[in-house]
Amino acid sequence: MGRAALNGIRNPSWFDPACHRSFYNQHLVAALKFAVARPHEAVTFLSYACSGAAVFNGLLTSQPQPPGYRDDPEWRLAGRPGGTPCCGPLSA
Repeated sequence: MGRAALNGIRNPSWFDPACHRSFYNQHLVAALKFAVARPHEAVTFLSYACSGAAVFNGLLTSQPQPPGYRDDPEWRLAGRPGGTPCCGPLSA
């Protein structure tokens, strides 16, 4: 087990309701076309797109808690006092 798993930190979920991620966005389609055109090369595509964040709220300042997260037990870190919601992979 990795250190993150032992500390109770989990990987972010692809199906994040606040991000509205799509399997058919233009970035993914372009990456698939690129990979198909190069069958003998390894192509890795990672999408970090999230339509739920804004430049000001989320990059320059902290993003307000999206609706629904406070009540969702999946977003709580084990062992945090009072069940404080997880803020992301960089939260302490």
